[in-house]
Amino acid sequence: MTESSARAIVSALKKAGIEVIASLPDSQFAELESTLSDESNFRHVLIANEADGLAICGGAWLGGTKAAIFMENSGLLLSGYVLTRLHIAFGIPNLLLVTYRGDLGDGNWWASPGGQVTEPFLRSLGLQYVVVRSSEEIAGAIERADKSAMASLRPTVVLFGMGSL
Repeated sequence: MTESSARAIVSALKKAGIEVIASLPDSQFAELESTLSDESNFRHVLIANEADGLAICGGAWLGGTKAAIFMENSGLLLSGYVLTRLHIAFGIPNLLLVTYRGDLGDGNWWASPGGQVTEPFLRSLGLQYVVVRSSEEIAGAIERADKSAMASLRPTVVLFGMGSL
């Protein structure tokens, strides 16, 4: 991810009113995590696994604070239970910003199976999502995802295509 893409994400999250961000270190989001370290507008919580991060974001929402989480799609797939049992069941509209490992053109054999099931997984949970493939799409995608999350009281997902940002 380029510095300009990271800054576009931070700007869009500020505009959306996000105050808490949970993240698990991911090489694709390294520039974003570096950019966040210079920001005082967010409480950035480093997590050990995605389920914990989703629980932190859910608790933030229940306490009156908007939150987002950054994760890899493998972590998204592992988090189906928390998404179903907490977020969907209780109407928690967090933003999920997810690297789309195994996306078309990724080129990593080990990521391909996860990439093939990511979108069907999201559809099976009834979650809306958008795929971002260029930095020009970031602001609009996050704005639309935030509006959909707030209207549906469900998590929404922004998938970041590999190598294009």
